[in-house]
Amino acid sequence: MAKRPDLQTMVGILIATLVALLSSQSLHAADRSCLPDHTSAQILWQPTSLHSDELVRNLSSRHGPEAFLTNVQVWAEINQGQLTVTFRFDPAFDGVSLPYNLYSVLITNQNEVLGWWDFTYSCQGPGLSFFPGQEISLRPVKITGELPRLQIFVWGKL
Repeated sequence: MAKRPDLQTMVGILIATLVALLSSQSLHAADRSCLPDHTSAQILWQPTSLHSDELVRNLSSRHGPEAFLTNVQVWAEINQGQLTVTFRFDPAFDGVSLPYNLYSVLITNQNEVLGWWDFTYSCQGPGLSFFPGQEISLRPVKITGELPRLQIFVWGKL
C-alpha cells in the first residue's frame, strides 16, 4: 500500500500548482480568465522585524504593449506579528485619475499561502475600483514563527 503524503507536502504541491497555473500564459487567455495578462506587482519582501516594518511600492499598469508605473501603491505593514496590506493612491499625488481596478491578490510566505483575494468572484464581477483619496485594505494576516519571506502578487490596472 502506498504511503499518503503528509499535509505539508500536499500544501506544497497545491501552492506549486497554483503558482504554475497563475503564471502560465494559457491561463490568461481571454476565454479562461478575466485577470490581466500581467501582474501589477510581484514583490519579494523579507521584513527585518515581526514587530514593526513596512514596505511601499508603486503598482504598474499597461496601455497596449507599454508598461508604466502608476501613482497607486501597495502599502504592506507588519506590526506585532500581523501583516496588513492596503492599496491607495500615493498620498503626495494631488491630481485626478481614472480609477484603479484591483482584481486579485495572492500573498505567500515560503510557499505557504497566507491569503488569496479574488475581487472578481471567479470572473463574475468587475473587481474593486477606487479613486485618489480612497483605500482598499485586505483582511489582516497573522505571521508566526521566524522572519517571513513574503511574496505579494497583485493583478490590477489603471
